[in-house]
Amino acid sequence: MLHYLLLLLLTILPVSCAPMEYKDLGTEMSPSLSFDRDEYVLEAEDNGEEIEIRFEAIPYAASYGYGLESGDILKFTEDELKFSDGYYTASISKSSSIFTPASSALRKTSAGRVSIIIFASVKTSPDNDWVIVKSADVELQLKTAPSLSYSARTENSIVLENREGAVSGITYSVSADGRVLAEFTSDKLPFTLDNLGPEAISLTIAHKYTGTESYAEALQTLDIPEYDMRQSDILIAAGSDNTITVSNLPEGEYSAIGLYSVLADGTMNEISRIAYDGTGGERVFPSSVFGDGYFIADIRAAVYKDTVNDEDALLSEVVSYERDIERRSERIGRQSYSVLIPLSPLLGLTEENISVSGASSSFLMTEEGIEITSSPRSLVSRTDYTITLTLSVPSYGKVVKKIEFRTDSFKGEYIWTASGSGGARQFAVLVEEAPATARCNYYVFTSPSDIAFENDVYKKLRINPLYENDSDLPSGGVSYGNAPEAYRWNNEKWNSSDNKPDKLTSISTTIISKDHVSADVGSKAMGFSVVTTSSTEFIEKDDGTCLMVFYNEMTDGSSIAVSMGNKALLKNTAPKSENFEESGYHYALLLQEI
Repeated sequence: MLHYLLLLLLTILPVSCAPMEYKDLGTEMSPSLSFDRDEYVLEAEDNGEEIEIRFEAIPYAASYGYGLESGDILKFTEDELKFSDGYYTASISKSSSIFTPASSALRKTSAGRVSIIIFASVKTSPDNDWVIVKSADVELQLKTAPSLSYSARTENSIVLENREGAVSGITYSVSADGRVLAEFTSDKLPFTLDNLGPEAISLTIAHKYTGTESYAEALQTLDIPEYDMRQSDILIAAGSDNTITVSNLPEGEYSAIGLYSVLADGTMNEISRIAYDGTGGERVFPSSVFGDGYFIADIRAAVYKDTVNDEDALLSEVVSYERDIERRSERIGRQSYSVLIPLSPLLGLTEENISVSGASSSFLMTEEGIEITSSPRSLVSRTDYTITLTLSVPSYGKVVKKIEFRTDSFKGEYIWTASGSGGARQFAVLVEEAPATARCNYYVFTSPSDIAFENDVYKKLRINPLYENDSDLPSGGVSYGNAPEAYRWNNEKWNSSDNKPDKLTSISTTIISKDHVSADVGSKAMGFSVVTTSSTEFIEKDDGTCLMVFYNEMTDGSSIAVSMGNKALLKNTAPKSENFEESGYHYALLLQEI
């Protein structure tokens, strides 16, 4: 009567974003969703970028959604929900459409509050059949307004720019001494502010948000230093090879050319100098003068006799120079990622000046640069990720860099073998990538390497998923004789008794992640009804070894039926905890070398 059902997966369902009129249906919709609301656990917290929520699973709930006190209900996709130990966790972006009605009010203060409501439904594609589960009050930490910087100071103008990354929906108002000098929107950046004159000036810049994101409005002061009258028509430009060429040089009694980084207050710090004989033409500074690794600065050149502070020294204009980040020792795993980003010592960065976010990443600062790693098994295979690296460069300002990558695939052949008094035992499967529209990442097929085919003709049978949708199982179930061949083959492989199930009665599939799927399968045999829980989980170990951990155990039904069924089930007699074999019902199949 023992059987093993292979994992069944649903196709991806579209996310409903249309406004809904909903009411709390409570237990009127389905007694199976009854629960103690007072005891139910729901936690929500703003982490600055997103709202992190954690809530308790409800038996027989097929869908979960979220919303505010009115407006849209958005259905969580399977990719958004992560399940562990009876709880779901998810991240809600603060740019989500559910915040649109509240965004204007939220942006008027440095912090706001919203009440997040979690909904549930027994339907996989609910319309108005949502049950209000519980709400949680969240204090929002709104994003800090990005500050503007200036560059290209001339005798009469400056260029305003946002070095922290583009943000839409901002209106800037620039004033000095109570007089408005200009108003413009963020899509006009970089913006040239004219008619300033050569004198030092303090600008007040008001940031007003008209977009949908939750930013705090800001008032910024930007001090513009006095224009240096020594600026000349010397030209400075960066080449494609990151060299710096200084041209249109003056002729005369000059002794050196210096390359300098320019701070916001106009202070100049020397990067490099070369001898100059006053013969004109051009000179080239190699990229090595900026040190090894990423470098960014506002730079200018100076031609002088003794020191750059000579009254007769000549200066070039200020230009922005950036040598982009370089990825070294990059390792892209199936569920992990690591990379080394070298940083030039000239940046003067410390750990306090660096932050990383995204892809569960953290960093360690070393002599070579910064090592960025994701937490072990925190990522999903075949998935695009972005890590945001933020550098607060003392001599330049805040710089945001994106590191994008796609995790590798678990496809290949997996084999588990063991030997004992009954002879050799083996379980071998072929894993292929599922279509992008599937809710899982992989389809699992029988392998010709499996010992079960030694005395039989090999047939490639798809054993995971057996059905594409739970609903594909005929109403009332299906007899064992009419069940798919892959199901019958697998039952005969694992069932050590001569008894076979009479009928496959029900299927309930849970997608924990695209790399981890579990299914509860109901069946009848000899008058007993039982439920078998089966799962397949792809795991990348810390050393890069790849496993497919298969689990199969009877978990529900009469105690007699469960006891008899599990006794008839072939078991792993020596499970290895280091391979995530938690019991005799777990088998860790190892990815074979290609």
